[in-house]
Amino acid sequence: MKQKLIIHIGWNKTASTFIQKYLHLHRQELMENGICYPKMDIRPHANSIKQSYLYLSVLNSLNIHHLQKDLEVLDFDALVDLSVSEARQSGCEWILISEEGLSQPVEGISRKIGLFKDFFDEIKIAAYLRRQDYYLESFYSQKTKQKPVLNTVPFNQYIRLPEVWGRADYGEILGWWANVFGEENILIAPFERQTVTPDPLTYLFELTGLPHDILSRYPIRNKEYHVSPSREVTEFFRHMNLKGCIYYNNVLAEYVAKSGQPITDSKFLSAADRYSILDAFRDSNRTVVQKFLKGYTGELFLDPVTDLSNCQKTWESLTSQEIHEYAMPAIGKMSIDIGQLRKQKEELEKAVKRLSSENLALQRENERISILRKSIYRFAQRCYRKIKCRTTE
Repeated sequence: MKQKLIIHIGWNKTASTFIQKYLHLHRQELMENGICYPKMDIRPHANSIKQSYLYLSVLNSLNIHHLQKDLEVLDFDALVDLSVSEARQSGCEWILISEEGLSQPVEGISRKIGLFKDFFDEIKIAAYLRRQDYYLESFYSQKTKQKPVLNTVPFNQYIRLPEVWGRADYGEILGWWANVFGEENILIAPFERQTVTPDPLTYLFELTGLPHDILSRYPIRNKEYHVSPSREVTEFFRHMNLKGCIYYNNVLAEYVAKSGQPITDSKFLSAADRYSILDAFRDSNRTVVQKFLKGYTGELFLDPVTDLSNCQKTWESLTSQEIHEYAMPAIGKMSIDIGQLRKQKEELEKAVKRLSSENLALQRENERISILRKSIYRFAQRCYRKIKCRTTE
């Protein structure tokens, strides 16, 4: 049977996890409807929602450093054979791979993935693109709070790192994929509300030609996406990372983010900064439109650039004093909550001791009653034997 391969390469911060959770949850139902979402993993108890094992094998084959490089990863060529075997055994018409790490600015990734061309009749590369200023802000927040990265570099320095800035050059990265799979096989969409409707998963199915009637039979239960925290919360994470307290301080930062402390809509970029970033990628975005949105002559991104009143001091990190002024009310509230929880814990411990004591007393009473029952039973048996003996005489 003719099999078609769809490779969803992200980008980061475009609802990839939301999409992958659904695909993972409904893996069996998808297979029964002609869509194989392969596991591509031989590790014991592997239960990843995405094809991270494939991604790691690509990086290792390219000798690219990765935080998880010490993991035992199957040779890339062997993994391709394994995944092709899994696809063949499924008997499905559609094979779907999803891993946002594949959109990294490394040309060798697309060349490696090109090996799949030897096994499938048709291959499409699908990607959502987020406007660069939004993308860089959100990506920074993710890498600052996400283990095991725990970034400590200030925002204005971090986004200018070549490996970070290069992620937002969509024209160059998609060009590498087009060189391997052909421009006509690159399917992209701006990650904006007016485009990706009614939700990122449904639109992905429509974009790639996947049979989306299955989505009506197994509807999306949860349409929540990861929301990037405000600048204050992100900076609080970074300051905690600088202190080197991997666990407890991040618990504190998480509490601040969820404590009810007023969360502003503050970002790192003013309107002027946003225009500056978009100008830097204008040629790249035009290349994307010309090559991959045939017949469309407008701008790649349509959302207007807006300015926020609290984003005047952009490209700068917040000071420790500013962080403390923001976080202290929440930390004070946490102290009150901890005090209340400790009191509740003490009361529960007392209740447990009281119940244990009562339970012990009940056990002893049950034992006494059991002994009494046995004594009554034996006495009744003796009386019965005596009466029976007299009756017989």
